[in-house]
Amino acid sequence: MKITKVSAIPFRAPRRNVWHAAFGTVAESEYAIVIIETDEGVRGVGEIATVWDRRGISQADDVNRLLAPLLTGRDPLALSDLCVRVHRALGRGSNPAKAGVDIALHDLAGRILGVPVHQLLGGKLRESMQLSFSINMADAQRMADEAAELVTAGFKTLKLKAGIDHRADLRALAAIRERIGDPITLRVDMNAAVASAKDAVRRIRDFESFGLEFVEQPLPAHDIRGMVFVREHSSLPIMADESLWDSRDALEIVKQGAADLANVYVMEAGGLREGRQAFAVLEAAGIPTMLGSMPEFGIGTAAQLHLGAVAPNLLGTSDLCGFMYHARDIVRTSPLVHDGVVHVPTGPGLGVELDDDLLDHWRIK
Repeated sequence: MKITKVSAIPFRAPRRNVWHAAFGTVAESEYAIVIIETDEGVRGVGEIATVWDRRGISQADDVNRLLAPLLTGRDPLALSDLCVRVHRALGRGSNPAKAGVDIALHDLAGRILGVPVHQLLGGKLRESMQLSFSINMADAQRMADEAAELVTAGFKTLKLKAGIDHRADLRALAAIRERIGDPITLRVDMNAAVASAKDAVRRIRDFESFGLEFVEQPLPAHDIRGMVFVREHSSLPIMADESLWDSRDALEIVKQGAADLANVYVMEAGGLREGRQAFAVLEAAGIPTMLGSMPEFGIGTAAQLHLGAVAPNLLGTSDLCGFMYHARDIVRTSPLVHDGVVHVPTGPGLGVELDDDLLDHWRIK
């Protein structure tokens, strides 16, 4: 069996709500779907999802012009060789493109062999995972209303997007905590919005009374020394996010002592292979790690779930329901979510099926 075609199709789709965070405002997602086909009629699918500057069209171009020629004609079951070729072919700015291809290769191999992707990764340690859901930036009462709705839907962990207006963040935390009570776990994600380490420490001290689980990425991604300072002067655990893309970043964070916790993204890492290596580095250092979301549709989410299923150091709750942030999913049946818990797909490959008609409707012509 040989790979005969690799293609990436960019598309644009609406979010369920206009999204406001420290990195900007998002009303729609410009992503891409990767499709890899063989001479025996088997295909695998992957997803390219990112909120950063180079999005669906340009990432799809990376796949179609640069990555596809590396794979065409090769054995689809030579998974390690193919994934290494893809990872080494392009720089970090193309990691979402590499992730889309890596995911499609794993889906294809799983479908050929008739096994779920988690079997290709070593076998699952868990059947399901607890979910966190992020609360959109808005006025305090509106955020409290959203928090209450999510708790009613069964979510037991909520993450507040923060970092732009500190006083507004405090008002939101007060309103949310008053509405949902103490049993619900709260996190704060500052999305690298605070300019100085000392200012971050001051803000985090103001958060202490709200019983937060942790504070995520207060400083810009490059400021590892600043993250060290914040961690040393904070009573709340500090999570690295934007500072952590691949296993090399994970190693630097470990060496510098820059975080208590970590957040790994399949998209930012460049796929399942590199994402798993980042988890392994952090596991060796004893750092609990969660899976972050771009947010992906059902294909990217399924990839996250298979990786989360095999990771020994997975934090208790992760961002694994990206498709719920969109008006509609691009797979025919989304991963199962019930009472704040998501279940690992059980079918061959990723265990989800692309809705080709919807992709054709959303595709950027």
